[in-house]
Amino acid sequence: MTNPASATPSRAPALLRFGWLLPLVTLFLGLGILLITYAFASIPLPKEVPLASSAEVYDRDGELIGTYSDEVRRFLVDTAELPRYLKQAVVAAEDRGFFEHNGVSVRGI
Repeated sequence: MTNPASATPSRAPALLRFGWLLPLVTLFLGLGILLITYAFASIPLPKEVPLASSAEVYDRDGELIGTYSDEVRRFLVDTAELPRYLKQAVVAAEDRGFFEHNGVSVRGI
């Protein structure tokens, strides 16, 4: 005659075999969150990044004589001042399907 208690497998061996998996997954997730948090905390905001500077030379009457720069000439412009078609042209040049996929392209990933 068979013993009914021995017919059902015990849960203890399964817990012993896979009990290490939960702490390991938790450790890796915690490390990943810490690394991502550190990476994003160390990225400066766009307003904090200094632009290339240029020097403007004026005469005593306040007229501009010349502009000297190391790289290129830059002017800060608020995006609200830009025409809509210019914004759309920049987006179209970067990503033609931007308005169809709402910013996330599965094909692009």
